[in-house]
Amino acid sequence: MNGRACTWDRKHWGRLLILLGVAVWVPYAALKYGAQSEAPFGPFLALHLLGVIPGALLARGEELAALLRRVRGRRSP
Repeated sequence: MNGRACTWDRKHWGRLLILLGVAVWVPYAALKYGAQSEAPFGPFLALHLLGVIPGALLARGEELAALLRRVRGRRSP
């Protein structure tokens, strides 16, 4: 290594979580279509959502917060 610390920001972690959440479907497809077995849908969906939702919040959290502030500002009496 060159002595620099590996610094990942929120967007990098968010993209990694999204990638892992989407990659969950690879074993599901291998079981269902490759092995021709009944693969349970629920556990794969839960793992998918556990990666994609936090990943999206990390990767795009600032933009989502700005959108919510704008929407909340329009509805103020």
